[in-house]
Amino acid sequence: MKLFLIRQTDDEYVDKIQRSIDRWDRWGIWLMLGYAAIIIAMIWWIVDMMQGLPGLIGQLNIPAQQGAQIGGAIGLGIGFSFSGVIGVFVMAGMGFRRERLLLKYYDASHVMPSDEKDSDVVDNDAKREW
Repeated sequence: MKLFLIRQTDDEYVDKIQRSIDRWDRWGIWLMLGYAAIIIAMIWWIVDMMQGLPGLIGQLNIPAQQGAQIGGAIGLGIGFSFSGVIGVFVMAGMGFRRERLLLKYYDASHVMPSDEKDSDVVDNDAKREW
């Protein structure tokens, strides 16, 4: 059982996915450039920090065990940050294939045969452009 269950109809869920894909198609390149800038800044910061870290540990006179704990905490923080940023690159590289297929087959299943169409019914394929 989910803790926060949000009840949505299928149409609402599909519309939310469509808006999400439209946003990604519009802003995706800028997000990717932003994430690339974050990775470059993180690498620069790590290199800069690693150059000054031995002198800092020598001045603080930290025992080896505490130094290893501090290094482990720093490493975990950096690792999780890289993991999140690289996850976005992987997701973008796949091109939201699963979501696009969901929209394609949802639209195909909701298209009425031509003899049953009313004049006020809008074709779902015409509404969604790929």
